Amino acid sequence: MATSSDSTDPLEDILDEAIDKTDGGCASVQDILDSFGSQSLGPVILLAGMIVIIPVIGAIPGVPSIVGLSVFLFSVQFLVGKRSIWLPEAIRTASIERQKLKTAQEKAAPFLRWADTLFTERLTFMSSSVMERVSAGVVTALAAAMIPMELIPGAVAVPGWAMIFFGVGLMARDGLMLILAFLASLGTVYLIASVLL
Repeated sequence: MATSSDSTDPLEDILDEAIDKTDGGCASVQDILDSFGSQSLGPVILLAGMIVIIPVIGAIPGVPSIVGLSVFLFSVQFLVGKRSIWLPEAIRTASIERQKLKTAQEKAAPFLRWADTLFTERLTFMSSSVMERVSAGVVTALAAAMIPMELIPGAVAVPGWAMIFFGVGLMARDGLMLILAFLASLGTVYLIASVLL
């Protein structure tokens, strides 16, 4: 299996890695962060987006809010250059059952294998260190928006897809995916505005 830093199949591999980190039948938020490292923005937000959009997991009440708050705290600390990410104990110990991860993996496997063939290194100027910081800033806003958006059925899928595009773009140095991520982020803004106005 490829590692999170040099994955050639990021969508398939990210779930494999999360399953590998289960302890006693569950994978905690802290286990997942420890496996990717505090400076690994791409894998963390990719997995967060996948958790939110896969119905087997994302439809569980409270999961989108926990994911949103976790990513918000992670990305803020990433932006200021923290070497070690701090999370409240309630979030660090929040966990996902191994079986739910495996079920999600099995259901999504055909799509993930197909999707992984679409990613390649291109438009690499979009994945520079500066753009990584810009991406982290946008992800911070998406994560914050995800918490109230859980109240709207299916709405968290929009920022969820944006996080997936950001994660894949950063991991695979795929600038096209990052462009799609920014467009999906605009979709989140539009969705929020349409509800509030």
